[in-house]
Amino acid sequence: MRKAYLFMFSFLIVSSSWAYVDPATGSMLFSAVTGIIISGYFFVKQIIMKLKFFSPVKSVKGKAHSIVLHSEGRQYWNVFKPLVDEFVKRGEACSYYSADPEDPGLKYESPLVETRFIGTGNKAWMHMNMLEADVCVTTTPGLDVLQFRRSKKVKHYSHIFHATDNTAGYKLYSLDYFDSVLMNGDHQAGIIRELEEVRGTRKKDLRIIGCTYLDVLSKEKAKLPLRTNDQFTVLVSPSWGRNGLLTLYGMELLKPLIESGLHIILRPHPQSSISEKAMLDKLKTALAGHENLEWDFQKDNILAMNRSDVMISDFSSIMYDYVFLFQKPVVTFNFHMDPRGFELSDIKRENPFYMSKDSGAIIHMNADNLQDVPSLIRGLEADPALEKKIADLSAHAWMHKGGAGKEGVDAILSIRNGLVES
Repeated sequence: MRKAYLFMFSFLIVSSSWAYVDPATGSMLFSAVTGIIISGYFFVKQIIMKLKFFSPVKSVKGKAHSIVLHSEGRQYWNVFKPLVDEFVKRGEACSYYSADPEDPGLKYESPLVETRFIGTGNKAWMHMNMLEADVCVTTTPGLDVLQFRRSKKVKHYSHIFHATDNTAGYKLYSLDYFDSVLMNGDHQAGIIRELEEVRGTRKKDLRIIGCTYLDVLSKEKAKLPLRTNDQFTVLVSPSWGRNGLLTLYGMELLKPLIESGLHIILRPHPQSSISEKAMLDKLKTALAGHENLEWDFQKDNILAMNRSDVMISDFSSIMYDYVFLFQKPVVTFNFHMDPRGFELSDIKRENPFYMSKDSGAIIHMNADNLQDVPSLIRGLEADPALEKKIADLSAHAWMHKGGAGKEGVDAILSIRNGLVES
């Protein structure tokens, strides 16, 4: 208890001196202190959980499988499926652990693949924090930051990207304590290296493997039926949170679009249904009765993409999936993203907006003129220059097209073999 009081007292001292630093430094201190406090909270909580579940608890280990693929849910199965397929093809064993009982990956059938539902919430984190493996590959960032702790019996942690953009929009310290990162293209390396220098963290082993989930979606796209309607359709597909399109603009954007007569598919980010339900309910009420608006909450976003002609988005990486898979235009807005709590706040040298702005593959407009969005969209025509920019960005950000599974397994086995040799 005495230590707890000292911890709280030290926080108050930091808080009271906050006013004597400049805003930029204050923001950094706020992020750092907040991270320390939250980490301390989860550290204490983890100890309590261990005591609670100690019966005694042994390390979690697969059936002699030295490679564990960890997923938080069904939405990431497309990231891991090409890897699992390639492991099986090579006769290599692996384990697939998911915190989602509905994850289709748990139904994968092969004597070489151990699948396991590890529970949800604290149970899942306890499971992972006591894991035993040579290599753990995960889409989950934040290792050793909050509740996802490094197990003493895992030799190597590797993060695999589940989006083609860089890490500027990730939470602070997301990749700092991973041993390696499996990247989609070389555009993701610069920011990782800059943050290593700024924070003095150990250099990670960066491997370019391509984009596993885009390889899967590319195959699914080829199987989609041809569009049966000629109705020009706009897909509004934002991210979520305080910087998201619906939070920032909401009816200010949607009302002119709907009143223009354009057919609109509104597809909120899945997390919005959890974290922003009140906002969505308010929008549903305000937009009720408009026949040219449809809401899309389907699991697979590729279906709505296939039915649309243009996308409106914000900073969501879904816009890159759209231009890479369908080569159709994306419209976004020039707005300031609040960097507090994100990796963006510590990035000074590298360009975090290369893909969204400097590549020229995304159409930008001023957020002060939202009423002009319908006319801009109606005026879009085939643009060979835009098509070339999309192709150039795709080649840069989605490398090894169709071969990410092979490249990924090559990298993982190379890492594991290096552990054995050392």
